[in-house]
Amino acid sequence: MINISFLRKLFIALIVVALAGWPTTQAAAQTEPFEITVNSTDDLDDIQRGDGICTASIMFTKCMLRAAVSEAVAYNGESDLVYIHLPAGVYKLLIPGEDENSNATGDLDISNPHKDILLEGTDPLHPPVIDGNHLDRIFGIDGSQHVELRYLVIRNGQINNLNDYNRMGGGILNSANLDLNTVLIENNTVTCSPQSGSCAGAVGGGINNLGTLRIFNSTIRGNYAYRGGGIFIGGSATGTELINSTVFDNGASSVGAINSFAPLTMLNSTISGNTDTNSTGGVFMNDALLMMANVTLAMNTTGSGTASNLVVKVPPIIRNSIIAYPATGKPNCSLLSGTVTPQGVNLSSDASCGLNSGVDKINQDPKLTSLMDWGGPTWTHGLLSGSPAINAGDPLGCKDFNNYLLTNDQRGVFRTLAGCDIGAFEGVIYATFQPLIMR
Repeated sequence: MINISFLRKLFIALIVVALAGWPTTQAAAQTEPFEITVNSTDDLDDIQRGDGICTASIMFTKCMLRAAVSEAVAYNGESDLVYIHLPAGVYKLLIPGEDENSNATGDLDISNPHKDILLEGTDPLHPPVIDGNHLDRIFGIDGSQHVELRYLVIRNGQINNLNDYNRMGGGILNSANLDLNTVLIENNTVTCSPQSGSCAGAVGGGINNLGTLRIFNSTIRGNYAYRGGGIFIGGSATGTELINSTVFDNGASSVGAINSFAPLTMLNSTISGNTDTNSTGGVFMNDALLMMANVTLAMNTTGSGTASNLVVKVPPIIRNSIIAYPATGKPNCSLLSGTVTPQGVNLSSDASCGLNSGVDKINQDPKLTSLMDWGGPTWTHGLLSGSPAINAGDPLGCKDFNNYLLTNDQRGVFRTLAGCDIGAFEGVIYATFQPLIMR
């Protein structure tokens, strides 16, 4: 008889090995970590912060998520890293109260910790759900230390904006050095109740980044804000990277997927199916540099007269990427100044993106599948047989912006090193007939 427990452990081990090829995101601790294990889904604070004991009960038996965060922030012992273990379950925020930063009410405040903090779901196959219960955002993170969130679902955060630029980020408001690794951020919102007729401050439905942010193997979907439905990147941000990740089905009045006022780098990622009313459904770069390599930017829509997929004010650097399938009657791109810097071989389904007509593939249908699960931690668009993107990337191999080979695609599938595929997906999906019952 097959040992199911053994297979499950083996599968988790393979996940760990697959992720090992990507940049290390855990804080580089010099000592053994101070470890905290949550054992209750209730929502209460720690009864004595800084004593090295996570408990919200005088019986010293219950360690709750809020209590664990408070104890982690207060910890100032010998360890360089505080490691919070979060078992599978639903952790719902239950204490009303906005606009306080001491972790007592509303969101979970990782505010000025003394040490690096890692909060990790203990079972990658059944990640714990942190549910904002529409009371507040989920996480407010600031300070100079490194914070990592891993194997988590972050959902149902909500901020009601009153024309106030301090009230933003429905899922996460980050002003620190934050890594998200295999995290799902979904169904978070920033609503708008303007006091002076403006909703301009209602930004960052999923994430509002004002610091340093690296996103690996993660999905941002189904979030909404007035600006930047998926991700909003403020001008003070010191670096944002999106790697092996998908941003889809987010919405906004202005910019459905990513609205950025600071530099953004995207590698092996997919931006698809996002919508907006007044600007672009995809990515809007406002006076900041976009660098994207092996990205699939497709099927985003807008109700405005501008482009569906990409609007930039600073000439972007685009390498081995696909830009395709804008809304009917809309262009893919709008370059508000300068010209694009194409590298490698790019593919656009129209001629609006300023690509190199002598090298890039322009006015060509990439023949993408629907966005779906083709393996790996995030959804992608596959390449159908006959796609001009197949084996058409840089003949010297698809590379990141440090000129290291991208040896795997978004899913973790090995890339052909010479003549890799354009976009986030490597390989061919062959259309096959299926009986009606299988469709």
